[in-house]
Amino acid sequence: SDVQLDNIMMMLGHQPNVARSMQVASTGRMVRPCLPSLRPARQRSAITRASEGDDSSAGPHLRIYTKPDCPLCDGLKDKVAALIQRAQFMPCSLTGAQLEVRDISDNEAWVAVYAGEVPVLVVVGAGDKEVPVPRSPPRTPTDRLQKTIEDTIAQAH
Repeated sequence: SDVQLDNIMMMLGHQPNVARSMQVASTGRMVRPCLPSLRPARQRSAITRASEGDDSSAGPHLRIYTKPDCPLCDGLKDKVAALIQRAQFMPCSLTGAQLEVRDISDNEAWVAVYAGEVPVLVVVGAGDKEVPVPRSPPRTPTDRLQKTIEDTIAQAH
């Protein structure tokens, strides 16, 4: 019955009206309209922790220095990760980029340098030379942040 189909479809995460749109084909079998996959798409994360370092990327290497319980750090990390994800579909100089997240509380030298400055985003150039990306206000539009990062990537290489 329609109610049973609605319940099954809701358990699978689909709207009840989708079940009603199913029709019985001339063969007597249910014909299901094209539905999204029930499994989430598998995505490769572009974010690594400092201890996981991965040098296999052909794209630029970005590094962000953060600290625990830092909303500004989380916001910048999320924006940069979104830019890297978008670059998979809209090629730019961030295509293939890797974002390494470093918690300054893990290293006394990082605390000494970045304690009052986090979040700090840098482009890692040749010889592990860090070129800082100019600080942007938290409400900076993503496109403007992308341009700032791309300009820094060009400067670093």
